[in-house]
Amino acid sequence: MKRIVLLCVVLAVAAPAAVFAAQRFARERGAQRGFGDGVTPSQVWRVRTLTMDQRLKLSEMQSSLMRDLRDARGDGAGRREMAGALVEAQRRMATVVTPVQLDLARQQPRGPLAPEEILYYGIVALPDLDASRRAKVDAVYGSILETARSEAEEMGGFGRGRGRGGPNADPADVQAREQRQSGQRQRRLALFEVTEALLTPDQMIAVKRFLPDTLKMVGLREKIVFRLPSLTLEQEAQVRAIFAALEDETAADKARLKALRGEGGRGGDGSGRSERRDLADRIDEREAKAHAELQKVLTPEQVKQLAAQAPGPPRSLVFTPEMIRSVDDLTPAQQSKLRDALMGFNRATMDERREARDLREQVKGGDPQSMELAGVRDQLRQVGSVLQSEHDKITRTVADTLTGPQLAKLVATASTKKPRQP
Repeated sequence: MKRIVLLCVVLAVAAPAAVFAAQRFARERGAQRGFGDGVTPSQVWRVRTLTMDQRLKLSEMQSSLMRDLRDARGDGAGRREMAGALVEAQRRMATVVTPVQLDLARQQPRGPLAPEEILYYGIVALPDLDASRRAKVDAVYGSILETARSEAEEMGGFGRGRGRGGPNADPADVQAREQRQSGQRQRRLALFEVTEALLTPDQMIAVKRFLPDTLKMVGLREKIVFRLPSLTLEQEAQVRAIFAALEDETAADKARLKALRGEGGRGGDGSGRSERRDLADRIDEREAKAHAELQKVLTPEQVKQLAAQAPGPPRSLVFTPEMIRSVDDLTPAQQSKLRDALMGFNRATMDERREARDLREQVKGGDPQSMELAGVRDQLRQVGSVLQSEHDKITRTVADTLTGPQLAKLVATASTKKPRQP
């Protein structure tokens, strides 16, 4: 079950963000025009001179447009509504992007944005990213952007039916798609890990604003909240009650939504579509309420910690001793600094690692979430707080010590390495 949840989270990394989803939605509905004198949203997003404020406004604009297109009817009146929404989007974008930036956008590729590009261009817009870290970000992302962009364009072809599951799907196409997606997921997890090491928590939060809501809120899922090292037993009880109430209040809607999706409900008259949308909106609204309740239970520092962390598994793919030893062009100075950092980590966490092993032995064979093991969980979190703090230190030391090309090599290696089982 843990593996299934992890894969669902990782799959979400590949989902299009609001920045370009409206463009695709409009294309599927037959609205082919671009934005701002034929310039597409993906071209605008690739302009490096856009500020963070401009990107936020464009992202909000695209989200609003997507809602308008989603709610538009499929008849003639609906098409007129879509056309009006697109015209309004053009007008609004002209108030955000300068004429010079529009000229730069026309020189950019017109293909769909890859998820890696959403992150990269958001990082580029950070006003407080120092030059050395920016150079490393450029090296790491620059090594894969062309590949990611080509994959995004190719997968757009699959999106028109080729290679998808179903009774008429070509098994070879399905297998090729699954293999491609597996490599993409692994690469994106590695990228997130390196990005988290190169950016501050505040910078990570700023960049994550451009991700899909499913990823922005992943830190507030029940199991992830329970892993917070600073979570108290009183907070744990309150968090458990919030998630129990959420499950009770959304179970029926989730079951009905699952049934409707299984039925298809894609009739020409739109039957089922409206109900699915209403159910999804109701579930989203209840989840948002639960998230607001959680933020009243947690401290501001805990909320920030959850908001800043990268989605994905809690273990490393990139910054492991095995992976670091695989870098074959380390200088003597780098080798010395990394060796000292690893030895320092081992010394500083010797007692905590031993205690963590002993506590996990106590949990074996029982329900780790039971009330009887509440004290053990509390001790594990206290030990975990020290381990996490020391892990963050050594991770940033490694990121600071390695060059951009060396970090890019680590990402490439981690992208093809079979992940360890949880």
